Amino acid sequence: MVGLNWDVSEVNQVTEFQVQRSADGMNFSAIGTVDAVAGQTGYSYADGNATGNVLYYRLQITRLGGGPGIQSDSGSVQFTIGAVVGMAER
Repeated sequence: MVGLNWDVSEVNQVTEFQVQRSADGMNFSAIGTVDAVAGQTGYSYADGNATGNVLYYRLQITRLGGGPGIQSDSGSVQFTIGAVVGMAER
């Protein structure tokens, strides 16, 4: 399992964070969503289906009223025998 944690300065006009995963850092698929909560700055998501040697994650941020979404930068997670051994931004 991979635990993902992120902080935001504010969630004004944000309705949810869509968590996306990729095995190659190019082709991402949605794996879950986390609702934005007014006044909350820290969020987390647990990926219980993480497999492979290196995985990339990013967030798709959905705005109130369906406005244009924002994508975060992606970060990689590297595994050795099921243990997280490093994380780096891509």
